[in-house]
Amino acid sequence: MLRNVLMMAATLIAALGLFAAPAGASPYPATDQGRADLAGYCRSQGHTDAVLTGSTAYDWHCRTTDNRLVDIAFDDACLRTVGGHDRIGNFYDPQSVHCWTFSPQPTAPDFTGWCQHRFGYDEAVLLGNTAYDWRCRNTQSGALADIAVWEACLFTLRGHGIDRFRDFYDPRSWECQR
Repeated sequence: MLRNVLMMAATLIAALGLFAAPAGASPYPATDQGRADLAGYCRSQGHTDAVLTGSTAYDWHCRTTDNRLVDIAFDDACLRTVGGHDRIGNFYDPQSVHCWTFSPQPTAPDFTGWCQHRFGYDEAVLLGNTAYDWRCRNTQSGALADIAVWEACLFTLRGHGIDRFRDFYDPRSWECQR
């Protein structure tokens, strides 16, 4: 009798399509919406323009009417100009700030699992205070290897998604997004 109930439940689930998508597939595919209109965003905030004052993503600022510089909230700029959320592809390339749409549920990357899968190393270690300071470490030999966070996110999400840090100076702010 229990077997018949389980068979009927499995048939009903299949008929409803509850498991129609492959494992790891997302109803929210991450999509690049392009770059935010930073100048337009700054003007919408009552400032005169957007200016780049250095060589990192965090060197974008709004210039106020009295010539002061204020930080740009990239996530807000993305939401207000093209939709989505900010993703900095390379902190040291200020042009790599793009806006992405993705699932509202971030997942923390499994750095240790990826290190074990990719290199056979024992653990992931943090060797500094920025998002780029994670490494894989072999505890027997002491060998280190860089963590490719995008690949770690693909591993964590089983083949679908992108990497994103919320704050470059908070190494624990990495997210994997679908």
